[in-house]
Amino acid sequence: MAGEAPSSYRHLPIDVKPINYRLELKPDLINCTFTGNVCIEVNVINATNKIILNSLDLNILKCWFGQGDTTISLSSDPSFDTNKQIVTLCFADYLPAGLGSITIEFSGILNDLLKGFYRSKCEGSHGKESRYIAVTQFEPIDARRAFPCWDDPAAKATFDITLDVPKDDVALSNMPVKAEHSYDDRRVLTFHRTPIMSTYLVAFIVGDFEFISRNDSNGVEIRVYTQPGRSEQGEFALNAACQFLPFYADYFGSKYPLSKLDLIAIPDFACGAMENWGLITYREIRLLIDPLKSSIPVKSYAAYIVAHELAHQWFGNLVTMEWWSDLWLNEGFATWIGFLAGNHFYPEYSPWSMFQTDKLSLGLTLDSLANSHPIQVPINHPDEIDEIFDAITYNKGAVVIRMLNEYLGETDFKNGLQSYIKKHQYSNAITDDLWKSLDKDCGTSVKEVMDCWTTIKGYPVVTVGIDREKNQVNLKQQRFSLNQNTKDEEESTVWNIPLSIRCSNGEILKKLMKTSEFSVPIPSDVSWIKLNVDCVGFYRVMYENATDFESLLAAVRSPDSGLSVADRMNIQNDIFALAKAGRIPTSRFLELMTAYDDQDNTHVWTDLLANVGELSSVLKFCGDSALIQSFNKFKLTVLSKIYSKVGFTATEGESLETAMLRADVISVLGGCGHPDVVEKAKVAFIQHCKKEASIDVGLQSAIMRTAVKHGGKKEIDDCISLYKEVESAEEKIRALLSVGAADDLDLFADVLSYMLSPDVRNQDVPSGLAGCSKGSERHQDALSRFVMDRWDDIFSRFGQGFLMGGIIKVAFGSFSSDEKCLTLKNFFKSHPTPVVQRVVNQVIESIGIRSRWLSGNVDDIKRYLSEIRY
Repeated sequence: MAGEAPSSYRHLPIDVKPINYRLELKPDLINCTFTGNVCIEVNVINATNKIILNSLDLNILKCWFGQGDTTISLSSDPSFDTNKQIVTLCFADYLPAGLGSITIEFSGILNDLLKGFYRSKCEGSHGKESRYIAVTQFEPIDARRAFPCWDDPAAKATFDITLDVPKDDVALSNMPVKAEHSYDDRRVLTFHRTPIMSTYLVAFIVGDFEFISRNDSNGVEIRVYTQPGRSEQGEFALNAACQFLPFYADYFGSKYPLSKLDLIAIPDFACGAMENWGLITYREIRLLIDPLKSSIPVKSYAAYIVAHELAHQWFGNLVTMEWWSDLWLNEGFATWIGFLAGNHFYPEYSPWSMFQTDKLSLGLTLDSLANSHPIQVPINHPDEIDEIFDAITYNKGAVVIRMLNEYLGETDFKNGLQSYIKKHQYSNAITDDLWKSLDKDCGTSVKEVMDCWTTIKGYPVVTVGIDREKNQVNLKQQRFSLNQNTKDEEESTVWNIPLSIRCSNGEILKKLMKTSEFSVPIPSDVSWIKLNVDCVGFYRVMYENATDFESLLAAVRSPDSGLSVADRMNIQNDIFALAKAGRIPTSRFLELMTAYDDQDNTHVWTDLLANVGELSSVLKFCGDSALIQSFNKFKLTVLSKIYSKVGFTATEGESLETAMLRADVISVLGGCGHPDVVEKAKVAFIQHCKKEASIDVGLQSAIMRTAVKHGGKKEIDDCISLYKEVESAEEKIRALLSVGAADDLDLFADVLSYMLSPDVRNQDVPSGLAGCSKGSERHQDALSRFVMDRWDDIFSRFGQGFLMGGIIKVAFGSFSSDEKCLTLKNFFKSHPTPVVQRVVNQVIESIGIRSRWLSGNVDDIKRYLSEIRY
């Protein structure tokens, strides 16, 4: 079943079960090494003379087994299997059944892979030199890089951790400090025993930090740790955490089980954050907020990330998935409830609109590929685990949870979750366990409704036709795919779709569609309908009759029609996807754009402009400069109306929505060469660099990229200087993204080389290269050649972690030709990348889709633009 994995990889022998780890570690922050000792209390189920543990990149120095007065030594040196990431310990005699202990002395390297027990460089401040700190990142399977263990989420145990550290350094772990003593120039800190937990949630950190703290309303001490001198930037996260933690305790009907919760900003961190129990680690840009310099989107996302990780303290930590095949139980749920909590406390940031743009859209796009995967996905090898930390597990998982919550009703759904947590706390669960708990409280077969959404990849498109004579809407469902050349073995799947229909008279109809064809009665006075109310469902909608669609477009144009912001976003997004899939001409989407020119909601525009940006990136490969110029003029015209409303500079008392909308509009207009925007951006950038005036934080990215694109070497050098000089991680990323807008190809080549220079942290390289991927066809070619030419260097730095997939996407994902498909297939055939093979397959498939989309729509786009005189 989907919740299980082949025993050939997953399961270590079950003769011995861990109960408690007594772990002692001594990091050397100068030489970037560590030594350790772990005494593992075990229950020997069946007498054996061999124990197999997970271990990777560790040197085992000594090992013995103890039981009472009996000690059994190894009969031979430990045997390592790097491919399986295990070590086999053979003993001189059989280990008797019952309780005993395995003691292992070992050593290792504080690596630079951003995984396991690794080093991160802190820049010097207040007269101090730069130095290393020691950090952990164990999810999914990298605790084995720090100490030998049963590194399986189901092999839960308790942990007693002791850290031997330099006397002036801060040392943190999952639990509060229990005891401390000093010797020479070092301190030894012993932490309280953890609850029973999985190895991937263990954490320890050593370095120079300061903190701010506050107790939440339930008395839990919450601390935010930062590099020295930056603690005030932790106030936003601290306030958020003090709100979210009690909210979750109430929502889940279960108190937070630890006495403290630390949130810490790490200078080098591969992912956004990690939910280690009681010690949550974050990339700095995802936790630290400068009251004067942080933009609205960054504040909004920081609130979400804090909410997401705190939700894991219950959903993931207290109740843990049985195996990585059910990772979505952790991540899909935390994603959904992170936005739910965010909407409760920070409605001014419109979290559900952000959810629709950032989560739903990406999930739908990825799941429309043949190289997608089910939410519950079998894992056959360690290399496959990193690949499922993607938009299916997180985003589709979250949308499916939201859809189920809407279908069952909030009260029944919440009661079912509380039952689930109560039953499985301090243990493991699979997807069916969640369905059973919801069944009990909701009185319906949740598994019957939901299995098609979690065990089968893909999703449906629902075709809508209104029968005016019968006063009914006729619906048909079939699999939606962007790749019409690929026939999937599950093509005939029929989904159980919780339907919702918004009618022009204000009525909302709800039905469960369980067949391929379905009819729903509608009131006779309805002039239009809109399927998928507020875009809660994970499906596309196609309006079959042109008259019905025109009536819906009239509702889009009217601000008082009753369509929500989510509806307006959803309509254009579905039309764009249908055009990309070849189901309708792309000119239909261009025509739709004109219906949105009076919209003034930033999230509607953000979603629309993302699709416009993708169409632009496809057209740049058409080989027709006149067509590209015509399309740019079309964009300028459509956006000029909204630009005249929002202007270039902020006005006193304006809304957050207006401020964010201005940034989106200026970004696109600057890229298209809008004269007023370009001139004002250049002036603002010069003043900013001379410190004569500061660019509004929300506009910095748009203005800096515009200045670089329409400037030269000086603008690039100025951005690089900003990247080096500013302390704020957010400002650094803005500057790094901006240099990638260089138009001159020689300067662009210098920018690409800079991205792999020692100045740029590994964690920032994918973002920097992403900034280089927005230019012309020539720029995209230069980027792809650069990555291929520097492949050995790139793969040695990033090939074992999350960041590699991002580099592949930005370097190759924007191409739109069959020739590039073949080139990439040949390249990756000779440069295998098992850790991200699924990403490679997805990128190659996407290029083929874009190529067919381009070739099939160039004439249609030309015709449409010619008809409206562009």
